Amino acid sequence: MAVLQLVTFELCGEEFAIDIDIVNGILKLKSYTIVKIPSASNGLEGIINLRGKAVPVFNMKKRFHYADTGVSEDSKIIALNNNGAIVGFIVDDVTDIFKLKDEDFEPLPSSITHNCDGYIKGIGKNDDRIIIILDLIKALSDKELKQIHTVPSAATA
Repeated sequence: MAVLQLVTFELCGEEFAIDIDIVNGILKLKSYTIVKIPSASNGLEGIINLRGKAVPVFNMKKRFHYADTGVSEDSKIIALNNNGAIVGFIVDDVTDIFKLKDEDFEPLPSSITHNCDGYIKGIGKNDDRIIIILDLIKALSDKELKQIHTVPSAATA
């Protein structure tokens, strides 16, 4: 029996989860200055200096077309590793880490999958909660992924 370890986070009152294996770090948003990029793509908030590297940061509320209610003291950046490049995603809060058994995972119904561009992996059931499991990297376009791998270090940016 396979077990998936997940990190859960909130976005506009909804709970989502991602695979912990690609999480590079969970950062307090208020500890970082986001440098805005002119004419940035939808949801790209800007870049931060993370341990000497310029890391692009995406606002998941904008990306998922939720109302942008701003940030709070609890807002976090989830830093993910994408083939050696780090990319950040702003969320309202990181809430839990838990293990999900195979029998508690369901694929997304086919009637919904055509609208999701592959970034929804499925649905997890944990106690009485239903959690949408995401692949946030797949929420980015091919062009954005290519740009992530060409971001200069913060020392030269």
